[in-house]
Amino acid sequence: MTTPAAAAWPTRIGKYELREPIGRGDSGIVCRGYDPFVQREVAVKFAFHDPSHRHDADHERAFFAEARAAGALQHPNIVALYDAGVEGEISYLVMEYVDGQTLRPHCRADGARLPVAQVLDIGSRCALALDYAHERGVLHRDIKPGNIMLMRDGTPKLMDFSLAEFRAEPGTKMSDGRLRGSPYYMAPEQVRGDGASRASDLYALGAVLYQLLCGAPPFAQADRERLFEDIRNRPAPDLAQRRAGIAPAVAALVARLLDKAPDRRFVSGRALAAALAPLIEAAQGPGVDGLASHDALRRLEIFAGFSVAAFDELLAASRVVSCAADGRWPTAGPPAMLIILRGELEWSRDGRTQRFAAGDGVDLVAAGEAALRARTRVLALRVDLRRLEQASADTQLRFYRAMTAALSRSAIRSAN
Repeated sequence: MTTPAAAAWPTRIGKYELREPIGRGDSGIVCRGYDPFVQREVAVKFAFHDPSHRHDADHERAFFAEARAAGALQHPNIVALYDAGVEGEISYLVMEYVDGQTLRPHCRADGARLPVAQVLDIGSRCALALDYAHERGVLHRDIKPGNIMLMRDGTPKLMDFSLAEFRAEPGTKMSDGRLRGSPYYMAPEQVRGDGASRASDLYALGAVLYQLLCGAPPFAQADRERLFEDIRNRPAPDLAQRRAGIAPAVAALVARLLDKAPDRRFVSGRALAAALAPLIEAAQGPGVDGLASHDALRRLEIFAGFSVAAFDELLAASRVVSCAADGRWPTAGPPAMLIILRGELEWSRDGRTQRFAAGDGVDLVAAGEAALRARTRVLALRVDLRRLEQASADTQLRFYRAMTAALSRSAIRSAN
């Protein structure tokens, strides 16, 4: 692929307006763009074909693999694909525009470390996204800090499926035997040439978590042969020795992800997310109520009609928030709804007052700038409605049914 000067780039591809470049991946350049038909910002990834390599098999494979993989996956923690096409010498993908940055700045040795709880939350959400992809027969095969976007609200999103592989049987060796991926995050079995599997994606995620927590990948030799030798044979240095204050349980979980034997890692992304839940709660400290744990939330009556998959999708679009007693609840921000876990909120407008208690739903869109006041300390699940739009239709239907019932209960109680 050749990279022309910016002045030579087109200002439009198809119906999409092209603006400034915002990044570069292994298989193309990414520009911020605009879709005038639906009036939204998009990210346009495109590759200029080198005429001397017009039929380059690797380029064609990467482009169509990413289009096929991303197009098949609709998950709150995976960058959505909207469109794909070829125009003249340019192949392009049109994707969701993510307002944020990759995890790379947070992985630098001289950079500030993210809070442990946030790192583990990133791991949990990415694990569920990988589980979703794996269940649909897609291996990412290139999980690394540069392929995980972090939105301004803290939501992680997997991107760049240019090395993705579709397969029926996990663990099948690549037909050409060549190594694909980013060396620092490749699992031992990939380095040996045994092919990738679900466990390989989870190993790579473990290597990313390791680097987020201590500022360096598990193995960092510049020489490729020495790096691969260490990945194959050396245990990863103890995380607790590389960053003070890391809980032994956190270090043990990351060490399990980096185990040399694939069958000793977690059996699935969902199993990893389940193991992370209590560690996230512990890392958040005493200020977070036990009601916020994954298992405790799952038992709430409002979620009785949710399947496991629907519940996990809803959590991926949500975060736990709190407000001190007598505090004003902030209603500004993206459209959202609250599910009260503990405490009481009071909403007053035009001489009317409505109170919300545990189990009730609060529509922050309808509340607008009205005064919401926490009568007691409040713990709530905040559901981002824009992120919820990326969940399945079934999950959205279940959520809005549950919220309608919860809103009705609180309205009836207030009227009485």
